Amino acid sequence: MTNNPINYLEIKISDKIIGYSINIENIEDDFAEYIDDKLITICRGNRDIKLSSVKTEFINYLEAKGQSNLLQGSVSEFFIHLFLNSQDYKQEFLYFNLEENSMKKGFDGYYSKGDKDWILESKSTTQIDKTHKEIISIGYNGIKKKVEGVDSQNNPWENAYNHASLGAVATKNTLLKKLSALSELYTEKSFGEIKDFDLMISSTIFLEDSWNEINTDELKQEIIKYLEDKNYKSIIVICLNKKSTMHLLDYLKR
Repeated sequence: MTNNPINYLEIKISDKIIGYSINIENIEDDFAEYIDDKLITICRGNRDIKLSSVKTEFINYLEAKGQSNLLQGSVSEFFIHLFLNSQDYKQEFLYFNLEENSMKKGFDGYYSKGDKDWILESKSTTQIDKTHKEIISIGYNGIKKKVEGVDSQNNPWENAYNHASLGAVATKNTLLKKLSALSELYTEKSFGEIKDFDLMISSTIFLEDSWNEINTDELKQEIIKYLEDKNYKSIIVICLNKKSTMHLLDYLKR
């Protein structure tokens, strides 16, 4: 097992708010080995499958998206999942959607650790004039709408249950019961309130030729200012500066 090569800093703001500042410029050899260690688990859970097969599937998955926002979103989500796995958060879903090459119809991720579980919303941009605060705002508003049923065409809890109930994901029965109950309530138009949930909001900015690392002190102040009047049970904010959307495909094709 390769030691965690991810360049990050934890920003402890309060008992309810934790931030992470992450910078990934390139995928060097030690980083590639680390991804090799985690790739099957992230994409296919506990399934007994060859790494080469998952890489081929992943290449097809990304190339099907072309040079679009779908590619950008998929790449940013993967690196967020990679980071959270490195911090021992348990992934209660598969990175690949249950419907081939389609976007998830619910939450971007569902994690557990100890006696808590978190809903993840991942947002990204290639606009270098955007700030992490702006992207966090989009993510928070998006997850709030899903939880509170503003757009209730797709039941996010049912999607989360379907992912967590797969044999490839060793999810506790108590969590499955919770997700099933939340799905049933959602179907009956009995929606939750964002203040009752533990949240993860991630922001990724792809900088391409304008690479620079996150100013952690400035980021801390941005997070504090944005979250001071927001509702949540607790929240983890993950901010990633990534140089290029193409490095992941380059790694997979090595």
